[in-house]
Amino acid sequence: MFLDLVDRKHSLFKKALGKDRIDPGSFSFLESGWWVLHTLAITGVFLLGCKISSSTHEHSRERPEGGL
Repeated sequence: MFLDLVDRKHSLFKKALGKDRIDPGSFSFLESGWWVLHTLAITGVFLLGCKISSSTHEHSRERPEGGL
């Protein structure tokens, strides 16, 4: 029972100090995992845009002159 009270007291102190949040680990803001994740995401979006752009240009070349 005494340990339960000590644990509750410790929990209340952590909550009062704002240290009761879960640490997400290597994907925390500006950690190495964060940079890798965002670099891959930005590169993927860029490559997808290039692929869509080149596909659009190929389809526009196949259209006959003056037609839709």
